[in-house]
Amino acid sequence: IKSALNPTFGNKTLNAIGVADVNRWIGKQSVSLKPSSVKRQLTTFNAIMNSAVNEGLIDQNPSAKAHQIKG
Repeated sequence: IKSALNPTFGNKTLNAIGVADVNRWIGKQSVSLKPSSVKRQLTTFNAIMNSAVNEGLIDQNPSAKAHQIKG
C-alpha cells in the first residue's frame, strides 16, 4: 500500500477518487510493472474501496468502472 497506492491516492479523500484517477494510476503502474502485479495492486485497492462502500464512507467504488488490465 505504501509504495503502490499512497503516492497517488494518499493525499486524497476517499470520495475525491474517481474512475479517471484509477485509470491514470493503472496506466502509470503498467509502465514499470507486469500486468499480474498491477492486477494484484488493483485487487487490494478494490477491497479497500469496497470496504469503504460497505461502511457508508463513499457511495460507489471507482475501481469497479476502471479499465480492465490486459495480460
